[in-house]
Amino acid sequence: MKYIHAMLAVACLLVVGGAIDAARADDQDEENKGVSLYTPADIGFYHVCRAVNVSDKTLGITFALLDNFGHPFSCGGTTECTRGPGGTPTTNPTPEFQVLKGATSTLLIEGPLALSPDGYCAFAVSGTDNRDDVRASLLTFGSQTIPGTTIPIHSRIVEGH
Repeated sequence: MKYIHAMLAVACLLVVGGAIDAARADDQDEENKGVSLYTPADIGFYHVCRAVNVSDKTLGITFALLDNFGHPFSCGGTTECTRGPGGTPTTNPTPEFQVLKGATSTLLIEGPLALSPDGYCAFAVSGTDNRDDVRASLLTFGSQTIPGTTIPIHSRIVEGH
């Protein structure tokens, strides 16, 4: 009799465990996958947020260039926001772009030379839950010198994680 109770208990545990795994599988379907990546802040009058899809599938990526308070840079007036090498006008943050495997996409924001605000890039990636599927960076151009020297700094690249 003890063996029958033990077998029933084991069978119940297997059924409950299978139900939990099935519920988790629904939460982890392809539509609900996503990661966010951020670069360090950098200063400049020209900012380029760039993401490269190094996965084996097409991913959706939304780009945003944010100030130190987490607010998006404004597009308009003397500030231009464009996407890609063709210079297509866009907004900040951008709509979600489909980036093919092995391809890159960019958000370029150019402000007046006199203004060189700090900014960082935020990338919202859909279609994966693996941060290693995307390489992200911020390229800035600015006119400043290394403190205590006369050595100019014109551009820098920082990596996003």
